Amino acid sequence: YWTPDGPGPAGAAPGSQCASGVLNGHLVFEAKVPFGAIPYQLSLSPGADTCGLWFYELDGGTWYGWWRSEMTDTQPAYPQFYGTLILRRLECCDIAVTEIIQPVGVVDTNTVVTPTATWENKSATAVGDFTAYFELYDPTDALYYREEIPVVGLEAGAETTLYFPDSSIGTQTGDWVASCSTFAGNDTFPANDVMSQGFTVSAGKPDVGVTGILAPTGFIDTIAPVTPKAKAKNFGDVTMTFDAWFIITDTTTDAEVYRQSATVTGLDPNVTRVFDFPDWTVTEPRVRGPYVTVCSLAVSDLNPANDTMSGSFFVGINWPFGWREVASMPAGAKPVKRGAWLAINGDGMMYATKGYKTCEFYRYDPIKDSWKTRKDVPANEEGRVKPPRKGCKGVSDGDRYIYMTKGNNTLGFWRYDIVGDTWERMTSVPEGSRRKKVKGGTDLAYVVKNDTAWVYLLKGYKTEFYKYDVANNAWITLQNVPFGTREKYDKGSFLVYDGDNTLYAHQAKYYNKAGAFLHHHMFKYDVVGDSWYSQELNGMPLYGLHSGRIKKKKSKDGGSGAWYESEIYALKGGNTQQFWKYIAAQDTWQELDTVPTNGSTGRKKRVKYGADIVGFGGGAFFALKGNKTLEAWRYMLNPELLAARPERSGVMAGLTRASRFGLTITPNPLASGFATLRYSLPNAGPVSLSVFDVAGRVVRKQTIMAARNGAANLDLRTLSAGVYLVRLDTDGFATTSKLIVQH
Repeated sequence: YWTPDGPGPAGAAPGSQCASGVLNGHLVFEAKVPFGAIPYQLSLSPGADTCGLWFYELDGGTWYGWWRSEMTDTQPAYPQFYGTLILRRLECCDIAVTEIIQPVGVVDTNTVVTPTATWENKSATAVGDFTAYFELYDPTDALYYREEIPVVGLEAGAETTLYFPDSSIGTQTGDWVASCSTFAGNDTFPANDVMSQGFTVSAGKPDVGVTGILAPTGFIDTIAPVTPKAKAKNFGDVTMTFDAWFIITDTTTDAEVYRQSATVTGLDPNVTRVFDFPDWTVTEPRVRGPYVTVCSLAVSDLNPANDTMSGSFFVGINWPFGWREVASMPAGAKPVKRGAWLAINGDGMMYATKGYKTCEFYRYDPIKDSWKTRKDVPANEEGRVKPPRKGCKGVSDGDRYIYMTKGNNTLGFWRYDIVGDTWERMTSVPEGSRRKKVKGGTDLAYVVKNDTAWVYLLKGYKTEFYKYDVANNAWITLQNVPFGTREKYDKGSFLVYDGDNTLYAHQAKYYNKAGAFLHHHMFKYDVVGDSWYSQELNGMPLYGLHSGRIKKKKSKDGGSGAWYESEIYALKGGNTQQFWKYIAAQDTWQELDTVPTNGSTGRKKRVKYGADIVGFGGGAFFALKGNKTLEAWRYMLNPELLAARPERSGVMAGLTRASRFGLTITPNPLASGFATLRYSLPNAGPVSLSVFDVAGRVVRKQTIMAARNGAANLDLRTLSAGVYLVRLDTDGFATTSKLIVQH
């Protein structure tokens, strides 16, 4: 304690803190003195003042001083003046180990590794020398490896990656620990001086991954029992036994409704196995709407990225199979004609224009069977009034936006924001070498490949073909669409994406008259190689049912198609009732139930201009009849056929896409300390972050303000070893990732 005579009353006051040691026979210590102006602090200037120095200690409640050796023992034992203390400001630093780079994950026996880690100077100023240490501990916790590297200085905010001497891992299999530590003088934040991270040594290359969620998918009934089903493949070279977890979340209420596990035993290399989880049964009808599924493998292997897969499905009414008319579009100013289209979003909602030179725009809820008016399509197009007409087509990105060509002999290209209910004019459709604007025969397809989103455009009425770069708002000219007997994609031509690597372009009106069987022309496009296949496919047959008889009818205005389970489901249009299925693997067509002519219009109306069809999933399709009606129809495949063919497409048929959004965790597995969560979200805003243990209990929950793309640190030092599920929830979107914690 200090007993100042200066500011403040005399007596005990907080004083120096002192740590001492011996170096080369000399006493070495640092004293921290509370300089300042408030009463109990010392009024000293570190730049100019010095003060006297005494040594003293407290023993049994009594202060005893230290004195020089020449002083006799008979002199009073009080603190004696010993020398002069030179004052200076405290110099501090913060050197932190931030990442262990190697070894991580799974390491084969006898592998030579280069222990590697990164250190960072988190101080506001440059620091002097420090020493970095790297240690490896085997499964018995015995020290296997220890090396150090002296570092000479590091600038403020700078990082350095250090490569320690190589070491062979040996043959001892099991869970190892890599540990890094730091020694730096005056380091005032020791909490980040040490980092540990687990890794596994294995005699082989273990790698098992989820390859499919088979059930529930598509569309399921509100009360029907469901057996969750998934499949996994052993991609490694050792036989694996592991637990798999299946989780179902109702995204409407944000409630987890199912969590069960199944044990997969003895999965041999290069073998795929389908496994069931306990039935998901309910005593009351399930909440109708979209659900999210997650299948996660509790396994430590070479590739944690394939240990988890997400899917989705819809719960709804058990619709009868065949054609059924649903709620008509609102009357508005006009019925549906050329320029109408139907697009389905990832949440199952459908969006539609009426065309017919109107700007009306609507949303349809297939579960509630109701329409809602949305913001009109802007009529202005480069200073002229140009409402949607022939050539107007729309497609959803499955998340938030609808992309639309205006048609009506314009180059207009628009984007509708579902969340904001707003329209935005995007870069115009290219005029092309023919200097033609967009007319009938146009169609769009939304494709995501290698995390890049594209809108492919079949530009009516000729053969121009483009793709739109969503991220950069720019068009790229592609090879023209092949054609049959005439270089023209007229009204009723359509473009269908298979959700994988292929686009199908169906040419309306024209056909090969010399063929043994009369078909329209159809071609397919490789979206990976950006090229058309040379071989022509069989297009829709000309002969089909018409007024109860087989007649020759061309596909014309109103022709449209949707993808579902390796097949195209298509309306012929052209004032017909015909509904067809194209089996891609066989290059063959099969006619299905005809579209009823008699609907709510009150008189016979067949499918014609303004018609369109989309796949909803679970064997359900929705269509506009067009032909100056307001009629909307639903088609449901025979349930017996559905039971024999599990759906691959997840949320819905006709819109199968890889998500651009998600979550990754590093390091994973995590030995201790902080995990870094890197995320990509549809929108910025508050995000709920939850960590679940294998029993489904929430062990950590917090809310963060997130950008659309960013990272966050999660303090997991208190978690025990085990498998966890980390989930991010934001408005209308959820994503999960598995985390393995090892100690």
